[in-house]
Amino acid sequence: MAANMPSWDARSTNFVIERLKDERGAEVNGYVLEKLTRLASMNSENSPLMQTRFMEQNMEPEKFFELLTSAIYQRPENLENSLFNSLTGLIRNKNKIYIREIVTYNFDDLLERKLDEKDIYCESYDGPSPRKDENSVNIYHVHGKIKKTVEPDDDITTDNIVFSEE
Repeated sequence: MAANMPSWDARSTNFVIERLKDERGAEVNGYVLEKLTRLASMNSENSPLMQTRFMEQNMEPEKFFELLTSAIYQRPENLENSLFNSLTGLIRNKNKIYIREIVTYNFDDLLERKLDEKDIYCESYDGPSPRKDENSVNIYHVHGKIKKTVEPDDDITTDNIVFSEE
């Protein structure tokens, strides 16, 4: 949230709204959007993870991935914040890397982009059997990873996206 990303509840609400807008095939006016937001947040008494998992089961994987990406990256992120600056300072001080492995439960690629900005080489893993590069900081996305920008050769799959409290 320090990077201007939505909370879990807000992300789930945004996801539900994106899904409804997509089904309508048209833009939603302010009044309807306000009602949808209120309805989705009232429904957030259920676990946001359960809501998203339910939505995933009821749509094509490509559409789910597209809408989830839109919900996560709906507003401009702020990589210049005290959290990321502190993290990069802990990871590398001058030219020495002190932290080589990071586990994150976030789907976003903000940390990777911040490390790239600071010229700190990193590798991301969101699946089994990572290959470790001794010259990099290894970042493990245990619930999966969704990049803001998809490259043409990226394999878009929801196989490694995990919505679970277990």
